[in-house]
Amino acid sequence: MRGFCLLTLIGLAFRAAPCQASTIVLDTGPGNVITYRLANSGLGQPVLASDAITITGIAMDLAMPDGGDIQYMIWNSTNSALLFSEEQAVAASSTPVFVQSEPFSFNLEAGDTYYFGVIGDNNLEVQYITPSAPVTQNGLTALSTGNSNYVNFAAPTYSGPGFVEVALELYGSEDAQTPEPASWLTVFSGVIAVAFLRFFMNVRRRSPHALQAIVRED
Repeated sequence: MRGFCLLTLIGLAFRAAPCQASTIVLDTGPGNVITYRLANSGLGQPVLASDAITITGIAMDLAMPDGGDIQYMIWNSTNSALLFSEEQAVAASSTPVFVQSEPFSFNLEAGDTYYFGVIGDNNLEVQYITPSAPVTQNGLTALSTGNSNYVNFAAPTYSGPGFVEVALELYGSEDAQTPEPASWLTVFSGVIAVAFLRFFMNVRRRSPHALQAIVRED
């Protein structure tokens, strides 16, 4: 029973700090210039991951005047391998907004650079930032070394470098799944409480025997 109580307290401690919901881990802010892309054309923004992190969503500041589908993509540092892609519909609009991808999970390795891209099957307007400047948040850096370009919506292919910094939001959570300090405090408090409870119960059980021994000696 005491062991069960201890496990229960530990379990409650870990429940007290559940995994956080997806939150923005990198935000360059909105763009202030539009690049116009025809159907089957897109671009990407390089991001350096200084720390390991799990990305759960992408958003770019874009619009599709006639509507259509986009693919969000993650490429390796040389744009030689498409590591991830996700397709979704975008309603017709001429007003750029951050369009968020569907939730997913993709692990970025510490020290690696990735290109986060978008390509459309129809005319696409994507916002970029000028003057460009690196943005670093939560171990991620949106680089100002220039964008990548892609063609062919059905089978995206890298088509060469560019020179702009694409407005980008990344959602995610840190890879480390260790409990927070407050959780450890709760765990240790529970262990101490159980130890005191066990000591008190042992004293209560032994007290009658100790009393009888005293009476017999008298």
